[in-house]
Amino acid sequence: MHLAWLALWWFAAPFWEAKSPSEWTHAELARLLNDSPWAQMATCESRIGGASRVRVLLATARPVQEAEQQARLGAARRAGAPAGIDEDYIEFLRNDASRHIVVAVSGTTLETMSNGDETRQMEKDCVMKVGRKKYKMTGHFPPSARDSYLRLIFPRVAVDSDKEIVFELYVPGAMPPYREAYFKVRDLYYKGKLEM
Repeated sequence: MHLAWLALWWFAAPFWEAKSPSEWTHAELARLLNDSPWAQMATCESRIGGASRVRVLLATARPVQEAEQQARLGAARRAGAPAGIDEDYIEFLRNDASRHIVVAVSGTTLETMSNGDETRQMEKDCVMKVGRKKYKMTGHFPPSARDSYLRLIFPRVAVDSDKEIVFELYVPGAMPPYREAYFKVRDLYYKGKLEM
């Protein structure tokens, strides 16, 4: 009997498949935005301790969009203020999300992004690898008072048959600034559809 229960638990659908976003708990939102197929901590080559933590999210993936929306609504309810995020970014999602992948990256600030040298280095060094091809970022949304993430825009070129998407990032202000994030395409399905 114990083995049957364990098998059911092991093969149970993850909460993002089994529940609607409005039913996700605070802990489940945190899990989806920190440690899920669409969210992870970026790696760095440094063997030296004290490397700053950098979280990377596939922000155009539907579950991440839904989790961010639920987290904003919860924060607004707790603070008694209207939920907010950059209106230009919301407009971009409405019009261009189907043609782009947006990667949300923690670890930088608006102040750091105001350094022209850092921004130019980021624009030069941030690439997405799909198969053997590399794609440069095509734009970005800097962090703001309403949104703590740097949001990097890449062309949407990955398809179901690809194995992995790798982001090689230069994160202004992170120590060290060079990071990598790996996403396995087969793990990026949500409600039967590839989401990235």
